Amino acid sequence: MKRGSQMNFQHKVFSICLGISFVIYLAGYALLFIVIRALDITISWGSIAVVILPGVVWFFLLRHYLGWIESRRRWGRSVLSGSALLVMLITFVQLASNQYYAHFNLERWLNAPESRARMVSDLLHTHELRGLMMQDVIALLGNPTVSMHSDQANQLTYRLGIEQSAFSIDNSWLRIDLDQNRVIDVRITTG
Repeated sequence: MKRGSQMNFQHKVFSICLGISFVIYLAGYALLFIVIRALDITISWGSIAVVILPGVVWFFLLRHYLGWIESRRRWGRSVLSGSALLVMLITFVQLASNQYYAHFNLERWLNAPESRARMVSDLLHTHELRGLMMQDVIALLGNPTVSMHSDQANQLTYRLGIEQSAFSIDNSWLRIDLDQNRVIDVRITTG
């Protein structure tokens, strides 16, 4: 083989490998996006690292291995870098969205009951319900979806919406057990 044709062949092989690796990179971020959305993963040091690390590796590879491409083909590196950055940014926006909707907000709790499952963890973390009187719980959470009063058990039940899992099919419920109108137990159930 002549030197020029050998360089042309290497360039084509490298371009194909680069294209395949970029498709894998995009597929990986698509899967990461789906997992973040399905599991309502919020912003944390771990989630930030998981989002940034593939991008850092990708940019390092682009900078290191594409440095030899002549100036007329630098637009390809810019397109790949820009696309990779856009995918990373979209994933960060999903993390930020999850972070926003994960915080307990009374207006969303009352007006968008299907979003309750996303914020119930924050509710339980920031508000100690055990020991509260029934009227205090109702003042905090509004009227329950279901109230059960009998001689043996009093319970306030709030529908949280579809359970938060990758394969959710059941509703989840916030069940608040009362004894003499005082909260004695709080749990999340499905069914």
